[in-house]
Amino acid sequence: VWFGIKLTLQGQTRWRGAILLGLLVAALLFLQGLNEWPLWGASYDTRVSYSTFLAGKVGSALLFAALSALTITLVLPAAEPLYRSSWPERLRLSKTFTLRGLRSKEFFSASVVGLSLAAVHIGYVVGFYVLANWLGAWAPQEVNYQESVNTLFPWISGAAIGLLAATNEEFTFRLFAIPFFEKFTKSRWLAVIVPAFLWSFLHSNYPQEPAYVRGIEIGLIGIVAGMVMLRWGILATLIWHYTVDASLVGLFLLRSNSLYFKVSGAVVAAAAFAPLLFAGISCLARGGFEADQDLRNSAAPPPNLDLALAPSSAASAASTPRYDALPVRMIAFLAGCLLLGALMAWRLKPESIGDYLKLSINAKTARAKADQILRGRGLDPNSYKCAVIFADIVDPVTNEFLRERLGIARVNEIYDKQVPGAVWQARYFRDSQPEEYAVKLKPDGSLFALQHKLAEDAAGASLKKEEAVARAGKYLREEKKMDLNQWTLVETDSETRPHRVDHLLTWQQNTPLDSNAPRQAEAGGQAYVRVRVAVLGDEVTDYRRSYFRRSGSADEDEPASEGFSTFIKIPDDWRRKQEETTLPRESLTFGPIVLLGGLGLAVLIIFFKNLRSGAARGIPWKRLSLWSAWGLASFYLVFVLGNRIANFLNAYNTAIPYKTTLGVLGITALLGGPFSFGFLVLLFGVGCYYARLAFGEERLTRWAGMPAAYYRDALWIGLGGSAGLLGLERLLATAAMHWPTVHRYFEASFGQDFDAILPAASILGSTLLSGLRMTAYVVIIASFIAAKIKPTWLRVSLFLVGALAVVGESWGSPADFAKQFLARLILLGVLVFGVRLVMRFNLLGCFLVIAGTSLVSGTAELLAQPDAFYRRNGYAILLVLVLLFAWPFAAWRLNAVNVGATAAGTGANP
Repeated sequence: VWFGIKLTLQGQTRWRGAILLGLLVAALLFLQGLNEWPLWGASYDTRVSYSTFLAGKVGSALLFAALSALTITLVLPAAEPLYRSSWPERLRLSKTFTLRGLRSKEFFSASVVGLSLAAVHIGYVVGFYVLANWLGAWAPQEVNYQESVNTLFPWISGAAIGLLAATNEEFTFRLFAIPFFEKFTKSRWLAVIVPAFLWSFLHSNYPQEPAYVRGIEIGLIGIVAGMVMLRWGILATLIWHYTVDASLVGLFLLRSNSLYFKVSGAVVAAAAFAPLLFAGISCLARGGFEADQDLRNSAAPPPNLDLALAPSSAASAASTPRYDALPVRMIAFLAGCLLLGALMAWRLKPESIGDYLKLSINAKTARAKADQILRGRGLDPNSYKCAVIFADIVDPVTNEFLRERLGIARVNEIYDKQVPGAVWQARYFRDSQPEEYAVKLKPDGSLFALQHKLAEDAAGASLKKEEAVARAGKYLREEKKMDLNQWTLVETDSETRPHRVDHLLTWQQNTPLDSNAPRQAEAGGQAYVRVRVAVLGDEVTDYRRSYFRRSGSADEDEPASEGFSTFIKIPDDWRRKQEETTLPRESLTFGPIVLLGGLGLAVLIIFFKNLRSGAARGIPWKRLSLWSAWGLASFYLVFVLGNRIANFLNAYNTAIPYKTTLGVLGITALLGGPFSFGFLVLLFGVGCYYARLAFGEERLTRWAGMPAAYYRDALWIGLGGSAGLLGLERLLATAAMHWPTVHRYFEASFGQDFDAILPAASILGSTLLSGLRMTAYVVIIASFIAAKIKPTWLRVSLFLVGALAVVGESWGSPADFAKQFLARLILLGVLVFGVRLVMRFNLLGCFLVIAGTSLVSGTAELLAQPDAFYRRNGYAILLVLVLLFAWPFAAWRLNAVNVGATAAGTGANP
């Protein structure tokens, strides 16, 4: 994409063909999605109205088709100039599928080679796995795309899959990658081999074992495909790739006894052979091939692949930003926002679920306590790999049920004393071994649950249900200190494993949690605490759904909140009613998001369409890259010192090799940083383009090199804006408590980064990265509206749609919707006022508001914890916050002193 942008700025790319091809692929993929309509009924959730379900399926098919088509449309414009420059004797891509191109000798030769390579490829796969199986590798015996026979038009799947795979992968890994690598490595062999194996190992998620065998298999044929492209052009590999992928569906259909399926398979095959047949028949009918000298790449002017951009005009380069300082009354207004906002943030304390949380241990001490617990069970924790995370295990729907019946204060008390809402989890596992342990600790460090997972085929006892109940009861009395006279056994489930019998037992507390609720509320059912234990053979352990799989659909039918050893059971009918959706509700929820998404796409389309314009050519990409380098550093700061690695290892599936997981983690780290960097550069570039259109070059401000008034204003904008926003959020939350309404669900707030290696570093990195992104978003939105959306009614409509988009789907009644919509209107209105009349062109002030609110929230969360480790991190963030605001203060005073000294020097030398 970056290469394509560079070439577009130089006028070397052609987008029309790429867009048309993307539309063709999108249309086929969308038809494929609609063609699967007979399969939709199997996944229908009866809590959703059928109209909503259909709209969601159609929308998903459209979204998948559009995103898949983008992977072709964005690559082809960058690849075509490289191909044109490297192979001038080949047919131009834009002329290949014209009538004259179809009659050419090159088209006929490429068709023959492509189909021949497809036949060789199929035989090669058979031979490769015969040899690989002999050497110890394994490949599954499976039928691909068997669901195509359940669709109305089975041939659509073959055509869509073949066309997407051929265009996407061949354009990326052959058409673009081979000339690109050859240009920079000066080695044709490296240019063929490296893309081949980059392409092949993207297929390593297939079920072959070992995982790399799939990469070797495809990598070798990828080298052959690269050599074919060098000799016969990209058309040969396109036909080869389409034929191989389409044959997975076509051959399956042709082997059917049904005439309809045979005809459908023939349609898929015909699409592969049609180019060859047309070219051959045309040659025979005309007595020869079409002359193609004027259709070749050499007939067009050779592209200039020098990536150095033309320098900006002298006027643009010499222009200095013009900044109008805020008037004194606006500074006074910001000072008032600082005082009033700080007062409201200090005095107003609206209740929220999660306020009870006080962490007496951190991730390191949680690991030490968990190790000690395992040693007490006769296990060596050092023989396991371990991942420690802080997990939120509350259910938002359950939260709302309890909030309505008991109030937030009582809900916090329940999560603090009876059913922990957030716990430390230490997972102990071994490479590729199904057996593992999980130790869950309460926030104060006491043991909450010890969970054990056994392999499906592990040997064990086969107890009767009565014996299992007796063992589990003893465990609950002695280990959990429970008085079972206050509990009732309500569920028993037995699962016969290959070499043992497992039991799942559930006790329910006799007294409901909401026993003091009003009588009219009791008619809808009550909430009870439940405890589940699993008896694995003759071993009793705390239950965890992912450790104890039940046959049938029992696990899928239960809500996720009931997958823990201790949970709150609310009435099923009440939950179902809360989770029901209708088309009007979904339209209000997702309609504004779709509209804004379409507007965002329009922003990008207009930007790319005008990349050759003067406004786009003047974008200071080098300076924007330096700004975005802070985003690159922030990504790796969060990745290394945050909780990303721990969460990744906690999700490790022991069915795959641990080295594979580490490889995926490494690739994530390798690609994530450059992606964050490139995304920031693009955002700043788009913002700069629209700002130049709307306000002119002289209005574009920077982080450094600005007058003293700019930094003074940035300081006051940051202080007043941060305090004002924090205070306004507290005020709106407090006001909402005095307008009680029914929600659909109610989220808990436990904070973040508690399980980071260094929470201060993680919060700092996240703040810096999000601050840069949000600043770019603000610039893009404000500049685009100013440049392109002129009518007042359209701006007001966009404002209302924006407020609707951030309401979300948590509202539970019309009154609740009105309350939340009003709150978002107020908040969004304040933001619009701040950007338009206060921030204006002060880029630094905008960043300080975003970063300041984030750092203040992070500091408050950490300083509220009793553990000394978190308090030290909280003070570290507080220091960073002080230094952040010291930056504009120092720049303001230094610039003022320099200006004063310059003025004095000028006056002394008349």
